[in-house]
Amino acid sequence: MRRKQVKELYEKLLSLSVNEKRIVISTGRYIGEGFDDERLGR
Repeated sequence: MRRKQVKELYEKLLSLSVNEKRIVISTGRYIGEGFDDERLGR
C-alpha cells in the first residue's frame, strides 16, 4: 500500500465511534507499525 492509502485507512479507523465494534487485520509487513488505538485494549 502506498503511504497515502495507509494514512487514509488509519484516519478512517480513528474516526470510528468508541462504541463501534472493529476488527483489524494486518499482513506481516504492517503488524505493529506505529498503530496505536487505545480503544482496542478495552
